[in-house]
Amino acid sequence: YATLGISDQPLFGVIADLTLSRWHELKPFEASNVLWAFSKLNMLDSHFLKGVVPLLTQMDLDDTSPQVISTICWAFGRASCHPKDLFKKLTHLLYRSADKLAPQGIANTLWAFAQIQRQDTALFKRLGEAALRANVSNFKPQELSNIAWAFASMRQPFPVLFDCIA
Repeated sequence: YATLGISDQPLFGVIADLTLSRWHELKPFEASNVLWAFSKLNMLDSHFLKGVVPLLTQMDLDDTSPQVISTICWAFGRASCHPKDLFKKLTHLLYRSADKLAPQGIANTLWAFAQIQRQDTALFKRLGEAALRANVSNFKPQELSNIAWAFASMRQPFPVLFDCIA
């Protein structure tokens, strides 16, 4: 449904309730896919988020791929929601695995943190360095735009990165 852009509020209400009741069965990748789908269709409502946040905060994400963490951040960024404890956990995981993110993951993570106005100079620097190591010439124009916007909107100077983007 999400890939096709089909939003069906009653259906997603049922899916939300089922997801919350069976959250313990989900792997982190599956949880991030659910969040992506709900977010893509602007269906991350307060009821669902209120249920998901504590479950996600308690979920073991230590061995989760950085792309999954990035997707979770992106979904919360789209919902303009940034639960403090959850984002503290996500920030720690991202800082540790920044170099493993693909260009889209770097761009989406920076965009999400800027979207929710979560100021974290160390993480921005770490992700900026990861972008440089990944070679910005490998990034799509939209990814570069999102990165530049995130750094600028959060007033995080990174001249070397900006020179490479330009």
